[in-house]
Amino acid sequence: MQKQEFYAWVEKNWSTAEAIFVAGGVPSVDRIDSDGHYALGNIRIIENAQNCANGRMRAFVRYRRASDRDSFADREGPRHDPVR
Repeated sequence: MQKQEFYAWVEKNWSTAEAIFVAGGVPSVDRIDSDGHYALGNIRIIENAQNCANGRMRAFVRYRRASDRDSFADREGPRHDPVR
């Protein structure tokens, strides 16, 4: 999606963002299909708290020693998809 396409989409959907803001919320851009990309057909504006609640669950492991954490990171590498 090009920057100008996104700007046009925001202008088209501004009333939704404004209604959330007036109601005391914080508008947020959400992907309808969380496995999809941020594409015009896959985004919507929802309240930020709802967007956070919809987020993927992540498991975190606490390490006792930094050396354990560092060796794990070296061995396993990053746990995310690269930005496209």
